[in-house]
This record gives sequence, C-alpha cells and structure tokens, in this order.
Amino acid sequence: MNPPASAVQEPGAQVIRERFPMRAFGKWSRLLAALVLTLLLPILAGKIAWSIGPSLSSFDPENAFAWLWVHHLGQLLATIGLMWLWSSGSLRHWGFNLNEARTSLKWFGWFTLFCTLGMLVFGIVPMVLYHHFPDLSFSLNPRNVAGALGFYYLLSGSGEEPLFRGFVMTVLLVCWTRELKVGKLVMPAAGLWATLIFMLAHINFTLFPFRITHFSPQQQLFCIGLGLYYALVFYRTRSLLCPVLAHGFSNGIIWTLIYAAIAIANPHAAHTSLSAEATLNPDPPVSGQEVAVAYRVAGGPLAGAAQVSLHYGFDGWRQTTDTRMSAAGDGKWNLTLKLPVDARQLDFVFTDGTRWDNNGGRDWHIRTRNARGP
Repeated sequence: MNPPASAVQEPGAQVIRERFPMRAFGKWSRLLAALVLTLLLPILAGKIAWSIGPSLSSFDPENAFAWLWVHHLGQLLATIGLMWLWSSGSLRHWGFNLNEARTSLKWFGWFTLFCTLGMLVFGIVPMVLYHHFPDLSFSLNPRNVAGALGFYYLLSGSGEEPLFRGFVMTVLLVCWTRELKVGKLVMPAAGLWATLIFMLAHINFTLFPFRITHFSPQQQLFCIGLGLYYALVFYRTRSLLCPVLAHGFSNGIIWTLIYAAIAIANPHAAHTSLSAEATLNPDPPVSGQEVAVAYRVAGGPLAGAAQVSLHYGFDGWRQTTDTRMSAAGDGKWNLTLKLPVDARQLDFVFTDGTRWDNNGGRDWHIRTRNARGP
C-alpha cells in the first residue's frame, strides 16, 4: 500500500509525519512554501547577525568572518526550528543521520579529488596567468584567514544544506516524485526544484523598489553543478552527511587556493582597495559616521574633468546616489558623506557625467567598522 500524502518514505520504512495544515499542501503550494521560506530564513538570520555584530568588532575588527559565522549559525537554528514546526518526527528523518555513511564518504572522497583539480585548472591557473585576483576587504593575517576558512570548511555547508536539501527536498518529495534517470544516476524532480531555489538564493535583490544588487554568472554555474550533485547524493542516501561535507569543502578549497595565490603573488597583500588617486578618512570608514572622500583626476580616466561626481551605494550597490564633489585645486576633488548605521560596505566610483573611473572595472568596495543592524 502506498504511504499517505502526509508522509515521506525514508530508507528503513521511516516516515515523516507532517503537522496540519502542511500535510494538506499540494505540489505547487509546497513549492511556493519552500521558495518563500528559503528566502525568509536567511533574512531572519541576517537580522540576528546584525544585532550581534557590533559586540564582535573587537574579535573581528575587519569584519572578515564573524558576521558570516553568526548568520549561518542562526540560519541552521532557524532551519531546525522550521523542521520541528513542519513535522512531529525526529531530525534524522530530515537528513540528520548516518544512513549509508560508507557510500556518503566514498562520494565525498571522489568529490574532493575532482573539485580540487577543477578549481586549480579552471579557477586558480587563469587567475595567476592573467594576474586577476579578487579584491579582499580585509588583511590576509592569521586571524582573518583562520576565521574565514573556518567558516567555509565548517559552517557554510552546515548552515545551508539542512535548508536547501534537508528541508526543501524532503518537503517536495511528498508530491514531486517523478525521477530523471541517466545511467545509474537518479535525480528526482524535487532535486531539480531544490537546485533552482539554491540558485535563486544566491542572487541578491531589493523588493521596494525591485532591483537586483548582485548577480554572478560564474556563481550561478557553480550553483547548478554543485546543487545537482548535492541533491543527487542526498536522494541516494537520504543523509546530509555528504552534502554538508562537500559543500564546506568546495567553498573552503577555492578560498584556500585564492588566499595562497594572493599571498604568493603579493606577500604584502592587505586591505585592497584604495589606489593613490582615491583616499578615505577615516580608512576604513565607520558606520553611522562621516567619511571624507578625496580623489585626484591627474593621470586617470577623468583627467581634465571640469566636474566630478561620486556615484556611491552600500552593501552591494544599495541606495545608490550621485553627489557632486567640491574642487580643491590641483586636480583634487573632495566630498564628505555620512554612512548609514547598518552599512557594512561602501561601494563607489567616480564620473564626470560622461567618463567613468571604476578602478579598472573592479569598482571600490570598502568594508566599514561597527555596523549595526536595523
């Protein structure tokens, strides 16, 4: 006899008993609920991180890792709470188990090999050959590197896989049961939807007004490939063991290699960002306080400009504004602006209305100190 619509069949005949009204949800209502909840939970975790962030400034003065740790811990706890509200079963039914642990570790072992080789060949080698390294908003000192890599290896997977695979796939598998088979590999429709939601979660946007503030084609390609792999192995084992380990490793190894490449190419790599023609005072700026921006046009893209404006925003180009700067003589332009109390990053470029100085296509992105949540 088939299991009731309020249950998800697990290995060993384990069943998730859903609470009312969730057990009455159909295919599309489940998909909508999964989409909305995966967008809301990270926002909730972000508010928790914002509220705690100021107390961690002495521990992480350059905002390199503490906010990420708090955010993903909050997201993990919120996901566990959501699972409890949705079902009366134990967490093991959501993937917190060691089902087929040997299979999970075998898949993870092969993943580490191919992932490392792929990152080296398609990521690090071109980066070194063209000397095009990502801008960092913090110094490569032992504390920052250890804190950031600790987050990537230990918590990036632990904070995301219970939500995107454990919760989303388990909820959708009740109704989205159709399977796509390629050889011996079996992918459920629920896994495809979970991958799409995973991709959408890595696009930043504002609702009022609606505007996409962050979209990376390269990141989306990673989300497709890795998201399908995590969904495949979760469906195969019904365990989060391999998805959590693989997710953490993929994030950790790429940043390990990037930090190493930057350190070798530039042993004095530090706070990235400002060039000789653009300066801030104080540097880094302090959230909620004024910062003086100075810019010299001589020898740059705006040489000879009769008027210069600062095009700036916060936290990934939110609240963008254009403000005219004041001429200070000798090709120098000044502007003082006040940062919002919750701004974690100041983004800016310069323009004369026609030409732009965007820092060689990288823009300027300067982390702030002492940001507070709303």
